[in-house]
Amino acid sequence: MARILVVDDHASIRAFLRDALTAAGHDVFVADDGRAAVSLYRELQPDIVITDIFMPEQDGLGVILALVSDDVKIVAMSGGGDVWDQCHLKDAVAFGAQAMLRKPFTASTLCNTVNDLLVARSQAIPRP
Repeated sequence: MARILVVDDHASIRAFLRDALTAAGHDVFVADDGRAAVSLYRELQPDIVITDIFMPEQDGLGVILALVSDDVKIVAMSGGGDVWDQCHLKDAVAFGAQAMLRKPFTASTLCNTVNDLLVARSQAIPRP
């Protein structure tokens, strides 16, 4: 399957994402802030990064900007449906994220989003 880096400052959300993605067969790595995530990304080179928007040290938009030039699929996530969060999720897509998730979401929605990105990635690879 895929190597996925999950970035969120809430341990319970990291655990939910890790458990759901591991159950779906993915290798999952976690970071609790954007600065740690960018460092871990450079070390591990995962296929997908799933990042929260609002975090200490470096926010999710900073993560996206740091990684957008790399060949990685990025999912931005943020809590709830208020206008503020929706605007930041749209900013995340404008900055280079390929997908967005509004919290709360189900494990099924998470896995479908990841699968969609993996399909898009495989279709983008030129065939000999």
